[in-house]
Amino acid sequence: MIYSFKEKNLIINELVKRTLYDELDKDVAYKNFNLNELHNYFSPDKKPQLLNKLYALFREKKFQKEYDELCNILKLEFHTPDTRFQSIPSIRIQMPGDKSVDFHADIFYGHGNNIVNYWMPITKVHGNNSMFVLSEEDSSKLIKETKKLKESVIDFNKKCHMASKPLEINYGQIFKFNSRTLHGTVFNDTNDSRVSIDFRMVVDNDDVGLKDQSFFITDRKNLTKEVTSKRAMLYFNRENKEKILPSQKYQQLICLEYCQDNNLIPVRLETELSGFDYFPTLFHISENCKDENFRDIVVFSKENLPDSAELKRRFNDIAKKNKLIIHYVFQDEIDEYC
Repeated sequence: MIYSFKEKNLIINELVKRTLYDELDKDVAYKNFNLNELHNYFSPDKKPQLLNKLYALFREKKFQKEYDELCNILKLEFHTPDTRFQSIPSIRIQMPGDKSVDFHADIFYGHGNNIVNYWMPITKVHGNNSMFVLSEEDSSKLIKETKKLKESVIDFNKKCHMASKPLEINYGQIFKFNSRTLHGTVFNDTNDSRVSIDFRMVVDNDDVGLKDQSFFITDRKNLTKEVTSKRAMLYFNRENKEKILPSQKYQQLICLEYCQDNNLIPVRLETELSGFDYFPTLFHISENCKDENFRDIVVFSKENLPDSAELKRRFNDIAKKNKLIIHYVFQDEIDEYC
């Protein structure tokens, strides 16, 4: 369904426009800068840079204030106060000559069955620069048929395109649909660029699918307070686990990104000593955490820790004594020994 809100009360479009305008290297007056003509100002290879700038905007309070207000409007209209919403929305830019995404239902990408989707254009959308959507009934039939026939992505896209219609809406309107509804884009053969955002909501404690819990929030009151970064030790071990754990290089990259996303400052990166079956490095950092003023230890996986029941007990005892917080990045779990 299409829901209309009072667009003049929310300046999400202006914030997006200003952010993209600030990336211009051409002499264009702001009043003449039109997001539908984005392709006239930026080449396609600049899209990653533009998307990075917009995601940086999405983490700023000025945007979050407007976005959270929009989510509260939708919660009031369709949901409950405890409904959780996507903390950072997704942004899409589709220039002429582009195709944004193949046809899909969000359950294909790990979203829960009852997730509610919202798609909001920042620009006016029409025809082949818009999103194409199938009805719920047609979506269900086509998904079953495709699985039964084991059809290719190309054949699936063709069938979806034939059964779908493009959304013809503007800023101030939002399309609401469920995670089982098929939707996608086609080759943009219009003369207009499209900028849109999309986000999701989950009612209370309903299934979020494969997404981590930080993907959804109820409100941002606690998140928008000044966040104090915490010191953390990063621990790596791969010995005898080479078949199930990635190389230390990629463990480090993933754990460092996890620290960045969770306001953790790496004190040091420690690797277990090779050939020592009693995990001396792990016990050293866990026993001496107070000396270096940290309680958080980030490991790639539970598989980094000892398999021995005796060593596991010893580690748990030390963690309880020192009130450690162990972050398991791969499992997306945190054990707090407080």
